[in-house]
Amino acid sequence: MSKILKLDVSGFKRLRAARITPDGALVEITGKNGQGKSSVLDAIQAALGGTRRAPETPVRRGYDKAEIVL
Repeated sequence: MSKILKLDVSGFKRLRAARITPDGALVEITGKNGQGKSSVLDAIQAALGGTRRAPETPVRRGYDKAEIVL
């Protein structure tokens, strides 16, 4: 079984920047509407699935590029 050790995302969908470093078996991603929870999950999906799984417009408006390090 594989495990995510660290996720760094910048300029992806609604995210300016996010870093998640899990320290247990469960990570809760919580927040109000529009704060990027789905963008975090989409970033993981794009990192694992490549361009086939990336959204049509992955780069945040106003940014030149998006970066995902998983």
